[in-house]
Amino acid sequence: MASGHGYLKRGRPPCGRWPHPGGSSSSFDGRDGGRSVEVVGELSGARRVAVLVPGAGVGLDAYGRLRRGAMARQRELGEGGAVVAWLGYRSPATVSPASVTDGRAAEAAPRLRHLVDRPGATLPGARITLLCHSYGSVICARAASGTPADPIVLYGSPGTGAEDVAALPTTCR
Repeated sequence: MASGHGYLKRGRPPCGRWPHPGGSSSSFDGRDGGRSVEVVGELSGARRVAVLVPGAGVGLDAYGRLRRGAMARQRELGEGGAVVAWLGYRSPATVSPASVTDGRAAEAAPRLRHLVDRPGATLPGARITLLCHSYGSVICARAASGTPADPIVLYGSPGTGAEDVAALPTTCR
């Protein structure tokens, strides 16, 4: 699929196929650095859903790292748990002007909000957790308002623009 979207340098998608075994890709777009949403585990009927939001420097070429994290988290959640590996935006390079501004976060936040709202509407009893790394924490802080996500975990965060934790839209303090 990656080759079909112009990623000839890669030769083939990670693990030689898309979606990966044990997961299902609910979306894939190989253009402009690539976007992907992959569910690890069974989303329908899940009681716990973790959404992994990666930071700067993660694109399709480094997707394996995100996927390994999703698989490990799903094993921790066990039965009744699902993990969504969300690469739904063009991640900035780690050292770049785009990584020190919130422009890409502003573009990505509505897409993340829409994604989080879907399981919240179809799985009303599920606990949805956003796990946001690095630049992904900027996206999560912008996206979380009004979503069913609770809690929000920020790690390796450069900051969110919120003055303090009370300014983040979650009931967990």
